[in-house]
Amino acid sequence: MTDFRPSPAPSGPSPTLASQTSPIYPLYMPDADRMSDADYRQLLSLLRKFSDSELDQWANLIIPSRYGDVYVSLSRKPLVAELEPTYNRVPETWFDQPTT
Repeated sequence: MTDFRPSPAPSGPSPTLASQTSPIYPLYMPDADRMSDADYRQLLSLLRKFSDSELDQWANLIIPSRYGDVYVSLSRKPLVAELEPTYNRVPETWFDQPTT
């Protein structure tokens, strides 16, 4: 099974924002604060359920976090068509895996 979680933060001096490995997890977030594999799988499963049952054309959300607001855009098309190759597709079979 392919792991869709972002890579863990590298050890060593703090890199610049441009070298950040993940837009989801800040590099300064301790491992203890990161989501478990089950949490991450549940997040994607609930996003899929939301997409199937609630999402019409788009949804834009501001989610407050302890690191500041997080802006989330969900849509039926990429915001910029040229960026479509940068998206990671979650395979259908991945959703058949247990969440625990």
